[in-house]
Amino acid sequence: MKIMMFLEHKFFKDKNGKLYSEKVITDEILERYTSVFGNVTICARGLTEKPINGILLENPEVDFYPLPNFSFKKIFQNFHFFKQKIKKTAGQYDGFIIRAPSSISLLAYSAVKRIHKPVMVELVIDPIHFFYEQKKLFYRILRSVIVKHTQSMCKKVNAVLYVTKFSLEKRYKSKSMLSKESDTHFHVACSDVILKKDNYFSEIKKHNPGEPFLICHTGWMVGYNKGHKTVINIAKKMNENGMDTRVYFIGDGEKKREFEQYAEISGIKDKVVFCGKLQSSEEMNSVMRNCHLFLFPSVNEGLPRALLEAMANSLPCAAYDTDGIPELLKKNYLAEIGDEETLFKIAENFYKNEENRIDYAGKCYRKALEYSFEELNKKRSKFYKEFLRLVIKSSK
Repeated sequence: MKIMMFLEHKFFKDKNGKLYSEKVITDEILERYTSVFGNVTICARGLTEKPINGILLENPEVDFYPLPNFSFKKIFQNFHFFKQKIKKTAGQYDGFIIRAPSSISLLAYSAVKRIHKPVMVELVIDPIHFFYEQKKLFYRILRSVIVKHTQSMCKKVNAVLYVTKFSLEKRYKSKSMLSKESDTHFHVACSDVILKKDNYFSEIKKHNPGEPFLICHTGWMVGYNKGHKTVINIAKKMNENGMDTRVYFIGDGEKKREFEQYAEISGIKDKVVFCGKLQSSEEMNSVMRNCHLFLFPSVNEGLPRALLEAMANSLPCAAYDTDGIPELLKKNYLAEIGDEETLFKIAENFYKNEENRIDYAGKCYRKALEYSFEELNKKRSKFYKEFLRLVIKSSK
């Protein structure tokens, strides 16, 4: 049984055959698939050099089929070339898993849909806010293309896994939703977050009068969608209004230097700590557990792992009202995209009302308990096994 999985992430394979992911993808994540399907071949863009802080993948059941490391825009300019490269190898596989939406997912589905093998889509984010900071017509058209393609793909593939319970399902309905579930068409709602027992921490950090108020944020610094500048703006305003506030940013990326300069220009350089990419969950948990608020003005999310990790660490959270986030946070702690003033008022309230902050931190923790690894893994594994049965049946 041979499965090909299409990922947007980038990988590097050295001359000794060692495989590294640039970010996010770990052996722990890949074990979800190989424990059910056995051998899995990743099809994704290949790097020519080992990425800094690359993650070594040692799962012996994982192979790699590289695509050229073209930019998002250049992929679409060479769409036919990429499509043919995927089709050249896809015929030897028995089933396909597509993590969507992305440029790779568009290519993948276009290449494999006529092979007539079972296809599963894992829908992890809503592309409706893709290229949020881009105003050029090209990107607006491209966003529309991706949304329509994702809608069409979900209606036609055999199986769809949604990382949200309600949000993604509204706009991207599967065939099993539009007609009915069957042995060949089915879906499930199951977050892909990994929260194990040691990720949970029920003790809430107290904020004593006269002490700095510590805000945490985590996210890759590769664009503006995660809201790093918004967090800096809110911290600046809190300090200007007599609320001694510090910010801890967890994460790294090409925009890090720009955000550091923005903090300096904003006059709060000494109030902002850039922690970089932390090497372990223990390090990340340590930072979160020392803070008083998790602020997450991200524009585009599925069901964000970062938010759930903060909630599991007993941090009260405030965020933009987008995608699956309202499934996690109460309406009073959400703001419309771009509404910095409302997020500032929420943060101000937490600073001034310790009782309310402690109470909501407890509610966030209890909500995170619903997303424990043990519970989600049962549901996910059952879904994967159902897809495996379809693959086996189709290959006979």
